Amino acid sequence: MKRTWKIAATLIAMLPLSATAAEQSDMADTGPDWEVAVHPYSWLRELLVVPAELPIDPSLRESVKVLTDEHLARMKPLMKQWVADERALVGAKPSTAELYRRVHSRYINEFALWRLESPGKDYDEVMLQAALDPGVCRATDGHGVFAQHVLTLQALPPSKREVALAGERELFSRWGRPRPVLPPRPVPSQRELEEDTIAELRAGRDAARPMPPVLAARILSDNQRITSTSGLCALRQWGLRLALARGESRPQQALAAYRYATMPLATDWMRVPSSPSDPTPAPGPGAYPAFASFYGVEGVVTVNVTTDLEGRFKAATIVDRNITVPGIRGVRPVAFETALDEATLARAATVSYTKRTPSNATDGLIKGRMDISWKLQ
Repeated sequence: MKRTWKIAATLIAMLPLSATAAEQSDMADTGPDWEVAVHPYSWLRELLVVPAELPIDPSLRESVKVLTDEHLARMKPLMKQWVADERALVGAKPSTAELYRRVHSRYINEFALWRLESPGKDYDEVMLQAALDPGVCRATDGHGVFAQHVLTLQALPPSKREVALAGERELFSRWGRPRPVLPPRPVPSQRELEEDTIAELRAGRDAARPMPPVLAARILSDNQRITSTSGLCALRQWGLRLALARGESRPQQALAAYRYATMPLATDWMRVPSSPSDPTPAPGPGAYPAFASFYGVEGVVTVNVTTDLEGRFKAATIVDRNITVPGIRGVRPVAFETALDEATLARAATVSYTKRTPSNATDGLIKGRMDISWKLQ
């Protein structure tokens, strides 16, 4: 598949039209590696700004500013090093487009890891408390993922904020470092738990797990899909409460599932460039997703498949992923791991399954496991 590159131009358009003297000094640099690194660095600098209108205590705002300034000072040479590393790995003379793609993939993955990892038990305890505070969702609309997270810090009592800020500093310090061990993805995921419980509530069952009135009015009464940032925040809070209420789920497991449900994915940030005049038809069900192809996502997705005795497909669920993405090494590409999910489920539904004997069935259904491979040609 032919790749074009327009992300750099998009990022430049996102930058402010003017900059302070300090910002101009921060951006001043030279060299071919910086010509590539300047775009993800500029984007990161903008994402870490806490908007003036955000209802944040002055002391917390200042502490966050110190934290982000430290992080930006560390990230500027690190992003240049990422570009140099990719030049050396690609071989020959890599195109600027290829370098952009690889460095952006790595940067987006680090952002996801920042929201997924835990710096320790003390941090987890205070952040679990903040994540359950209904007030953190009220002012999130119109703000980015970092500003939303700062609102979560605001929900903490001042006595707990130092613990949280120390944890944020530790998490930022991990950017660019290998992390071979990460919390496993929960099966089922928090979002699957939410969907299953909503289906039960709509059917008039499971009344022991009530939904907040605002969500119930939209999801249960009006059957609407939640799309606003504040609504999704409230939905994820409800899902976290569901997980905590389950007897088999410990707080740390529930928090890990919540982090997977709320961390920013690559598809939240990045879109595949397209041309209005492109005559290529949209791929059919089970085809290689354009996003995954563009960013070089490859690997194996494992699914549990249910069929009837005649071999007719009934359902499939994803239970594991082993994915690689160019530019991401030493850590799972968590921001991209779900990029093949929808296509995998669609492909599983098109497979020709064999008939089975009743002795292999449970309630007339056959359950099995299958690996689906994705490899760019």
